[in-house]
Amino acid sequence: MENPIGQLSKKLVTGCLVSMALIAGLQATSIPVLKDWQPIRALEGHTDIVESVAWSPDGLRIASASYDRTVRIWDAETGELIHTLSGHEGWVFCVAWSPDGLYIASGSHDKTLRIWDAETGTLLQTLEGHRDSLASVAWSPDGTRIASGSHDRTIKIWDLTKGSSLYTLIAHMDRVLSVAWSPGGFYIASGSSDGTVKIWDPRYGTLIRTIPASRLPIYSVAWRPNTTQIVGSSGIEIKIWDAETGALMQEFAGGGSFSTTWSPNGFHMATTNGDPSIYVWNAETLDPRLLLVGHTDAIRSLSWSPEGYRLISGSRDRSVRISGRLPESQGRQ
Repeated sequence: MENPIGQLSKKLVTGCLVSMALIAGLQATSIPVLKDWQPIRALEGHTDIVESVAWSPDGLRIASASYDRTVRIWDAETGELIHTLSGHEGWVFCVAWSPDGLYIASGSHDKTLRIWDAETGTLLQTLEGHRDSLASVAWSPDGTRIASGSHDRTIKIWDLTKGSSLYTLIAHMDRVLSVAWSPGGFYIASGSSDGTVKIWDPRYGTLIRTIPASRLPIYSVAWRPNTTQIVGSSGIEIKIWDAETGALMQEFAGGGSFSTTWSPNGFHMATTNGDPSIYVWNAETLDPRLLLVGHTDAIRSLSWSPEGYRLISGSRDRSVRISGRLPESQGRQ
């Protein structure tokens, strides 16, 4: 029997409005459909694709990065725009909050990594060294370092106290699309257009293992909270491995994701497959739990709120959407 994600993917058309007939068809699969997302509101103001979104550690603010060359900071409760961070000279592909919520890192097509004061919106550092676009940035858990993945096929680890690169990690054979620091800070995972997931030791800048993941690009990697499990997703499949052994633990056959995020308790995953919808899954059973629809074009990025009850998404429709409280988001069911 085909996995439900494959069945759902075949019912969706990238970039198209979700019709009432489609919603009715999905309801027939017994998956709850949150048609309007119970939204606080759609955050509108970007003038081009919203490529990356991130929730602040305290859950009070949202950062979004856009092809309009800006990063915007929003009030998560009111939806009001707090700051517009301007300075990048190309599309902004990625954004991430520091663990203490005081700073924001952004990476751009202009080949720079920029560090901003999240309270004032002031640009603090511009870090240069990559030879192509930055696709992904991730803070170390202690907030002293940043990993950046680039289309130049490398990952750089930056020491923010010195404002310089500590290591350049070279092993991928194609663009690096996603990087993620493990919860304990002992590993970095990277996903690439070469179809591999690589696990690195950030203390020494050394490669630990290469996981042959897919014949297609790995768009997203994410660590399961409080574990050594890593999820990697391509456009056709989602797989979970034990990073310490490289063993494949679970596989979603028949469908993929361009952005994958774990709930804070690790019981659920949210994915998006190049369409205007979000799928929420029970990570233990692989059962679909929720389908959220509302965007009018493909979703590019997802982020789960720190308390685990809400999701945000950034889309090609130029908006950021905030869900209301999600049922079943905290339990194991």
